[in-house]
Amino acid sequence: MILIAMMLIVILTIMGITSTTTSVVENRIAVNEQLHKMSFFHADSGIYATPKVIRAIMREGDDVSAPDMDGSIYYLLFDDDDDQLIQSDDGEHFFDQIMGYQGYDDGTADIGYEVAVGGVDREVRVDVKRIGSFHVAGGGVEFASGADGIGSGGGKVRYGFFSVGSVPGRGSSSSVHARYRYVPSIPGGL
Repeated sequence: MILIAMMLIVILTIMGITSTTTSVVENRIAVNEQLHKMSFFHADSGIYATPKVIRAIMREGDDVSAPDMDGSIYYLLFDDDDDQLIQSDDGEHFFDQIMGYQGYDDGTADIGYEVAVGGVDREVRVDVKRIGSFHVAGGGVEFASGADGIGSGGGKVRYGFFSVGSVPGRGSSSSVHARYRYVPSIPGGL
């Protein structure tokens, strides 16, 4: 009887250790999945917020203070070697890029957002690439005005976005690519 009782105790101990290990692994999987989703949603928020800033720039001109963003936006500048971040409040380089005066096409982030989640600020960075401006035939191109001939009529400007969101903890980071077109003659634009 003692031998059978000892065998049962060993079997129950092994089953308990196995179930505990399985629970710990499943918990880690769930936390990693949650962090990945959070970083994805942060990156996705950059994709949805950036068109609003572009629209504000197109409406307001070189005043890129981005009203309605409540101070959670900032413009990014890098030094000539693209290795040291210089934070800028004026956004002049971003305005030049959006309007097509200069092409900052080096893959570094142009604009950043602070996203508050659970009382902790998270950062989202977005690289914006102006792909070009196009005119629709018969869309009033001869009457268009503005940068690169866009404005009223059938003009449109295309932008590519690359947004990166990260969550501290286990180094979770996600990136989202998107393309948008700005059509000045349509209310809302993008």
